[in-house]
Amino acid sequence: MQFGNMAGEVLLLGGSARLNGSNSMELLCLNCRHIAKLPDVSGKAMTTQPKEKIMTIKFREWELIVDRDLTKLTYDKVTMGSPESCGCNDCKNFADNRENIYPEEIKKLFYDIGIDYKKESEICHYCRQSDGLHYYGGWFHFKGHFKGKDCTVPTGKNGYTFDLTPLSDKFSIGFRYDSALTFFDDKENLVQIEFDTKTSWTIEKELESE
Repeated sequence: MQFGNMAGEVLLLGGSARLNGSNSMELLCLNCRHIAKLPDVSGKAMTTQPKEKIMTIKFREWELIVDRDLTKLTYDKVTMGSPESCGCNDCKNFADNRENIYPEEIKKLFYDIGIDYKKESEICHYCRQSDGLHYYGGWFHFKGHFKGKDCTVPTGKNGYTFDLTPLSDKFSIGFRYDSALTFFDDKENLVQIEFDTKTSWTIEKELESE
């Protein structure tokens, strides 16, 4: 079987293809030099590459611009979240309370974004409060951008704190740009979703921390 290499032509197995003046495709067999005309392909791509599917999600005071497909694909590859991978008593307690920790509107938001709420990037136990509840913080990531309040508050000398927005008396949330401990291979254009929460101690009482 022969192959051609004529300028302006696309090489095919056993021949070559080219566009003529009327935008019809001509197939040239290099064995018999016969030209066969194919249907008009003007304005039609011969091959296509999948495009990023960018979504805009309105949530409270924010507008989230999200690459949901890439975000979901990334979380689908993760086998477990920070509490399970750590396994300390504080993390075990968080995991035991997870279903009650996240408000339903957050679970829905995370689903819309492509985040698996059972796969936190990190969980931190701060303290046991005077009312007996345990104070935790943590974060997730998604690929994209956001418009609205950035929860980062600089404190000088490269320090910062967070100004999170309460959604209930036990759960607050905020958005900022960072990639700490992210599951994403590409750390560009990542939004870090910060949260804090208060929850009860529900695993063995003798394991409870201060």
